[in-house]
Amino acid sequence: MRCERCCLEDPASESLDLDSYCRKLTACTECPLQQGTAAIPREVLLSQIRRLSLAARQSRQQQNRIRQLEREQKELAQEIQRSDERVAKLEQTQKATAQAADEQLRAQLELLAQQQASIMALATPIIQVWDGVLVLPLIGQLDAERMQTLTVSLLTELQQRRARFAVLDLTGVPTLDESSAQHLYRVATAVRLLGAEALLCGLRSQVVQTVTSLGVELSSLSTTRSLQDALRRCIALTREMKRA
Repeated sequence: MRCERCCLEDPASESLDLDSYCRKLTACTECPLQQGTAAIPREVLLSQIRRLSLAARQSRQQQNRIRQLEREQKELAQEIQRSDERVAKLEQTQKATAQAADEQLRAQLELLAQQQASIMALATPIIQVWDGVLVLPLIGQLDAERMQTLTVSLLTELQQRRARFAVLDLTGVPTLDESSAQHLYRVATAVRLLGAEALLCGLRSQVVQTVTSLGVELSSLSTTRSLQDALRRCIALTREMKRA
């Protein structure tokens, strides 16, 4: 097979890419220039040299570009690995920080609970003023939590000290609501169930009026005007018990 017009001399061949040009040359099996039966014109040689030089330059550029892309890919892979390591370290740091924060928070909550318990104990002290006589000087508002703590502490002290009387001094209590009055009644009832007697003293006139208006029944409880009167009654009752 022979080309109608030699592709080596055809200017249109200049527009072909190198692969297409090589295939066209290979297909021409009767080319006299390839077989050496005809002299290759100088223009043809220069044209092929230029084509080969251009192809070689493009090949080098492609190789350089490939090597550059390989370097960039390697650097990107290394950066990804470093990023993964930084993320892993950050996660470890965050986990350790969160754990430390949780431990600190638990410690603070425990300390707060201890402080609250200490405050409650100081707010509701139980004082033994006489053999078998306990006094609870109450100050401020009597909320449910405080009354619950008071009840537990008082019953424990009554059992441990085998006390016969528990005097609840309300001189420092400015007001009583229905809930607080009911709690006082329950405390007195619990004291009687242990075989002791509860006495209320120091009730202010406005407190009495409030309790009465609320309809809370405290008349069944032993009451005195002052702590001194309450202690006198406890001493007198104690002497009567001893004589009996």
